Amino acid sequence: MGKGKSYRGGRHGGGGRKTKANRREDALVSERQFPVKLAMWDFEQCDAKRCTGRKLSRLGYIRTLKMGQTFKGIVCSPEGTQSVSPADFELITQSGASVIDCSWARLEEIPFNRLKCGQPRLLPFLVAANPVNYGKPMKLSCVEALSASMYIVGLKEEAQSLLSPFGWGEEFIRINFHLLEKYAACKDSEEVVAVQNAYLKELEDEVKVKEERKLAQEESGVYCTNLPPMESDESDEEETLEPENAATEGEKQSINVDTLESNMKDCTIEQEGEN
Repeated sequence: MGKGKSYRGGRHGGGGRKTKANRREDALVSERQFPVKLAMWDFEQCDAKRCTGRKLSRLGYIRTLKMGQTFKGIVCSPEGTQSVSPADFELITQSGASVIDCSWARLEEIPFNRLKCGQPRLLPFLVAANPVNYGKPMKLSCVEALSASMYIVGLKEEAQSLLSPFGWGEEFIRINFHLLEKYAACKDSEEVVAVQNAYLKELEDEVKVKEERKLAQEESGVYCTNLPPMESDESDEEETLEPENAATEGEKQSINVDTLESNMKDCTIEQEGEN
């Protein structure tokens, strides 16, 4: 947190009394009647016009929490020690899911110890589809984090419904479809992490193969770009036709391989701009 600066619960203030903004938000949520209880702590670090969390609030999908307010459901947070998984289904359906709306660039300012998070969770490897961070691993917006959490526990229709107000919402599911399906087929956090690590290893191996081929071409002085694929390449192409066996071409092209070493803890806090 910066010197001389303290947070008082975001745009809805602190204390126990509800503000006019609180009451208006409550009315919108009651009218919307979204089947999953959603909430966020808003630290007002991003452009309000591009913030997905605030858009969800305006549309009645989500409530804004005050600094000391308790949330008993899962909280997408770097303070988590396990990944969200299908084992969280009952927790989300009964108590809901929440996010911390802040900037990746100002993460050190967030007083995590003052947030009364019920069940903090990490998100596994996924690729952002929001306009600010399209194609970047881990850089998810609020709506992407909430949607991913619901999809992984088995609330797939609710996840897609939450993304529907955003023009790029369907793209998030499309580029992450095979991973979301694999995570949703797991039993618990341990299995989700294992699936994630296996996928990252696969990507790393592909990068190494490409680098070795490039180096071999440079050493030989022969650059052949139109040769027919080797037998192993043909097998890879066949596998990409099945979503459950390999990543879609759209996702593979969007991934920045320089960030594959990123820790899982980087995937739950918002990027400044599209949050």
